[in-house]
Amino acid sequence: MDSDSIEVAEECVEGTFCVVDEHGLPYRELLPIVLQVGRAICIRGKTLENCTRFSVNLLCGLEPKSNVALHFNPRLDQNYVVRNSRILGKWGEEETTAYCRPNMRWNEDFFLEFLPTSNEFMIAINNKHFCKYSHRIPINKITALVVSSKVGKIDVSFEARKSYPDFTKYPIEELQIIDDENYVPTNNFKPLPYCGRLPENFINNYQVTIYGRVKLLPRTFYINLQEGFHLWPHPIIHLHINPRFLGATDKNQLIKNSWIDDQWGTEERCVAFPFRPGKEFCMTLYAEDSQSFRVWVDNVLIAEFQSRTSVTNIDHVFIQGDVVVFDVHVEPKHTTKISSHHSSLTVRRRHTLTKRSSIFYNS
Repeated sequence: MDSDSIEVAEECVEGTFCVVDEHGLPYRELLPIVLQVGRAICIRGKTLENCTRFSVNLLCGLEPKSNVALHFNPRLDQNYVVRNSRILGKWGEEETTAYCRPNMRWNEDFFLEFLPTSNEFMIAINNKHFCKYSHRIPINKITALVVSSKVGKIDVSFEARKSYPDFTKYPIEELQIIDDENYVPTNNFKPLPYCGRLPENFINNYQVTIYGRVKLLPRTFYINLQEGFHLWPHPIIHLHINPRFLGATDKNQLIKNSWIDDQWGTEERCVAFPFRPGKEFCMTLYAEDSQSFRVWVDNVLIAEFQSRTSVTNIDHVFIQGDVVVFDVHVEPKHTTKISSHHSSLTVRRRHTLTKRSSIFYNS
């Protein structure tokens, strides 16, 4: 088979990487640059009317048996994306979890961004962070890009990035300080990823409160108290709260952790798991004494976490995953009043949203 006519197919069948001989491929080229950390591969294109799935493939050459560093396979008919790698002729384990739905449709424009970092690809769909994919092959081995059929004319560019994601698309919110027991949380849905800038001296004087709802078919979401507003370069994360929905109520996990010195620490698992699909919640986070954090959900203390480094530089709250966020605000610390104060807020919020209940479940 002539290597110039080989297309990497849009799907894997029974673990075999399919190649077919077709003419007029949308894109099949050797990379004009050496792939390196911080230089994103950006693909702009449009799916065809009959497109149900396609693939983007980063390869170590254009031969039929070349290693595939990343096979990115949007399945429009099922609204999810498969990721995988093929090394020495063998496919690895598929990855399908993501922080949001891809929301890609046939006969529509799309924009894909693949940003290589030291350990993984950051992947965005239509300017929205979608997932990460850990490197299974060193990025300096990647030399070719193939986009399968079912896609119209595309444009490929290589763009330097200083940080990720691009928050010019999703502006950072300057969090309000609310000192009013009659405050009613807003009804505005916050775009994800969400990033809010905390006031100065947050640790000593304030607590942050988040009103949200878990989506109906959740896999995971997380809330960080961190230094900085980006995902890359990786920020220092002082408190990482990560509910994981594992299919059965007794298997769900609520994880606490931190990212310090360029690595995750030891995970700590909470006994309580107060989150349910489709259920609203109110979460409050604060530092007890600059040495430990406390986490309240629906007026119940569910977690404490000992700080692992100085917390004085925490300046942002970051939220991502299978959650709808209604309201985020900062309050003066009133830990002795937290239960009664937030109980009344929750009642008022549910009352104001009664007429909107029909849209709550549009995940």
